[in-house]
Amino acid sequence: MKWMALSSQRAASRPPRAPALVLLLLWSLCAVTPAVAERERSRRARDSDSDTDAAQSQASKLRPLTETHRVAAGETLSEIAADYGISLADLLAHNPDINPDRIAVGQEIALGGDRRRIDYRVRDGETLTGIARRYEVSLAEVARWNPGLEPDRIRAGQTLLLYAKRPRSDSHSVGAPDRGHLEAGRPLPRHRGYEIRERGRAFGTDEAVRGIVSAFDHLAKRHPQAPKLRIHDLSLKKGGRMRDHRSHQSGRDADLAYFKRSCPAGVCGFGRFLPRELDAARTWTLLEYWLERDMLEAVFIDYRLQPALYREARSRGASRDELHRWFQYPSGRGHPVGIVRHFPKHADHMHVRFACHHTDAKCESFRPLLDRRREAAARAELKQ
Repeated sequence: MKWMALSSQRAASRPPRAPALVLLLLWSLCAVTPAVAERERSRRARDSDSDTDAAQSQASKLRPLTETHRVAAGETLSEIAADYGISLADLLAHNPDINPDRIAVGQEIALGGDRRRIDYRVRDGETLTGIARRYEVSLAEVARWNPGLEPDRIRAGQTLLLYAKRPRSDSHSVGAPDRGHLEAGRPLPRHRGYEIRERGRAFGTDEAVRGIVSAFDHLAKRHPQAPKLRIHDLSLKKGGRMRDHRSHQSGRDADLAYFKRSCPAGVCGFGRFLPRELDAARTWTLLEYWLERDMLEAVFIDYRLQPALYREARSRGASRDELHRWFQYPSGRGHPVGIVRHFPKHADHMHVRFACHHTDAKCESFRPLLDRRREAAARAELKQ
């Protein structure tokens, strides 16, 4: 009896068996998990808000970049670079003769150009690479100006802080291309890469004119032996209705000839030709320059000419997504998606329409319509 009582006492003093411990642990976790999870969510939200506030606070302290900075007493080169949101390496690159350890009060420090602060609102379908190219800044600069930015996860409606290298825009595209006007229109200057038919009908926005000139500069480097290209009409000096056109009223449209394999007298002009006569390489060099920088709203090109341009783009490494976004081909001339799209009477020339600039508050764009069409087409493909 004494032995049995002792055994019972020992058994009672033993720790619970493993299954009982597991059940007890699971029960306690289930009991506290909701509260713990709620506390964790609250903590993460506070941390996220804190990070966002810190990033916005840091961004708001940056000085808008100007061409130069005059050194004040007590300043160092590192502090100057930080104040403007640029790296010390970039600052030294713009000032190769400077001694970083011996800057003097009153000394002029080059900052790399006249940049302007832009609070850019991301549109649907845009990529960080495309935005950076459009404003001629590097991805590293965008990341530095936007602490905590995830380059692969930008979303429509998100605001990015940029310091653009592009000069201030004095022109304004007002209204739609077929019912608008142009304020402070800029004349298209002469260039060795093109020939202007009538200078009084070759005015555009600052962005359209700069876009054309920079694309032909790029073309000259890649195809130094290219013939001249005939450019017909942009807009009148003040925009509005222009003879022979329904659009071309707001400074964003331009009619250009196609590059052809053979151009008499060294100038590729307007005129019908066979698709096999298209010089796709040179024509695509122009289009690629604008499309990669997200500068265009639309390009009207006869559908029969699009296959050669599509193949040229693919051969140069355009991604599947880029080809789908840029071209109406091969989905048919009635397909709703594509910046390069068919329009009647464009077999002898292409009609380039530049995108609204962010400073042109009264500019009317049909990009939102194209975005909705692309989204609808994507949903339709998923259902198939």
